[in-house]
Amino acid sequence: MSYPVTPTASQDVLHDSNYSNISRLKHYCRQRIGHLAHIMTSLENDFVKNHAREMQTHHWWIGLNYQVVEGHFIWDDDDTEATFTDWGTNKPQGGGEDCVALDYQDGYMWGDFPCTMQLFPVCKAQ
Repeated sequence: MSYPVTPTASQDVLHDSNYSNISRLKHYCRQRIGHLAHIMTSLENDFVKNHAREMQTHHWWIGLNYQVVEGHFIWDDDDTEATFTDWGTNKPQGGGEDCVALDYQDGYMWGDFPCTMQLFPVCKAQ
């Protein structure tokens, strides 16, 4: 089951009830509407977080990671470094936690997690 929502006419976001590791969900989002979410502003972040709260599920993958260079968070869709972030308490942690998700245990603020964890995706239209 999919949950399409539209914050603005030019930006479609999909919270989906499929869950898997981030590699599979990157492919899944590309097939569905575009890519894992690239969150650029606090307004967009609040929209995505509020919808995640309404879904009452757990963590949600977004398209940010530092799998290439530790500490440099890069968006999957355009390979740019993050300029806006919403890190949770004591995050990012580093180590083997290279992919970023909305952390339901920390008010849906951003947390870094192992990319192999099976979480839900936030997909965004291109």
